[in-house]
This record gives sequence, structure tokens and C-alpha cells, in this order.
Amino acid sequence: MNKESNPSNPPKGHSAVEYMFLVAAVILVILFFLNPFGAFRNTVEWQLNTDVDMIDRMVNEFNILP
Repeated sequence: MNKESNPSNPPKGHSAVEYMFLVAAVILVILFFLNPFGAFRNTVEWQLNTDVDMIDRMVNEFNILP
């Protein structure tokens, strides 16, 4: 059995292309979540706004500040 027909040893170029696709996919996912209007930023901004609104309601309820 020669090396080229053995499926357990893919050609070196094939593995390199797979790794390049994997790296490209990871970079795209990172860019999708970290862009200025991405899902990650929107979620963090929404959570911060929710927390600040809750604090504001509690302060107004107890009349701590004038």
C-alpha cells in the first residue's frame, strides 16, 4: 500500500488548507461579536442600561437623593 492511497495520512497541503479555513472562521466569529454594532456589544449595553435603570428606580422609590 503506497502513502498516497492511505486515508489516515492526508497530504500536508490538505491539512494546511483546513487550518487556514478554521483560523478564518474563528476570525470572522470574533469580528462578528466584537464589531461596534455586534451582538456582544449590544448585549452588554442592554445589560448595563437595565442595571442602571433598576438602580435609578430603587433610588427614586426610597427618596435617598433630593
